[in-house]
Amino acid sequence: MRRRVPRVLVVLLTCVATVGGDLSAAGVAPAGPTGGTRGAAKTNELPQTGRETTDRDRLVGAVKDRQPSGRQSMPRRRAADLVFSGTTTLDGAIEIEGRGGELAIRKRVMQDGSFTLDMEASKDKVTVGFSSRAITIRRDRKAITLPIGDPREDDLDKARRLLADSRAVRLFRTAAAAAVDAEDDGLSAVALVASDALVGFLSGDVGAPGRVARHLARRGRVKTRPAGLQQDCYREWEQRVMVASYDWESCVNDFSVWNPIRNLCALRWLIAIETYWFSLIGCAGIGSII
Repeated sequence: MRRRVPRVLVVLLTCVATVGGDLSAAGVAPAGPTGGTRGAAKTNELPQTGRETTDRDRLVGAVKDRQPSGRQSMPRRRAADLVFSGTTTLDGAIEIEGRGGELAIRKRVMQDGSFTLDMEASKDKVTVGFSSRAITIRRDRKAITLPIGDPREDDLDKARRLLADSRAVRLFRTAAAAAVDAEDDGLSAVALVASDALVGFLSGDVGAPGRVARHLARRGRVKTRPAGLQQDCYREWEQRVMVASYDWESCVNDFSVWNPIRNLCALRWLIAIETYWFSLIGCAGIGSII
């Protein structure tokens, strides 16, 4: 197993670099510093593409001009019974908040695919941070850091124990499962379900990343897409997600089911998906998070 670790790490870093290159080639402006605080000033400006004006760009601009300033409210996602709102921030992040019943969630996604996820319920709050370097978990006064390049089972066991009796995690996963069962393809629901791949994995559900990968890629594989999204924006997302799912399958098939290096396949897939989601919002506009 030790002989294969360097190859996998090279593949992981190559994938992260490739994702960044795809965004640069698409003309997406680089994000600002990632050190923003919870109370950071926010703006409703969309990430700039730097491309020549097209009919699509004019349409996105028109939608943006009709939106009031500040955080945008979205309809309640019926399946998950959550009301979402979203905004962009001065540090280049896209932030989504969702509330329903006892559950309150906040997710901030950066252009490079890194994100922070806050899950809060009655007397319980969990924060998960994800990047190409490490995963951090905070609950109450306890914190765990898991280096991406060193997937030790002992560290994963600590994460599972920390999250085992979390009410916030249980309610979050319940909402994500409802969105999957209802085949909800709204972009806020996609953000919810994609995060559940990581939360499930950290909670001990090792099959969560694979199920989410197949769920998000299912329309691309049968060549269908949801109504209400600009087709050129969604087509690019659809193709990228489908390729990412095939890449994940190829990666896990290279290793025994007992080999913990398989975990890197899921984490590599996740950072790609979060980056593609960020790019999709930049293309379709913050108002497309419905």
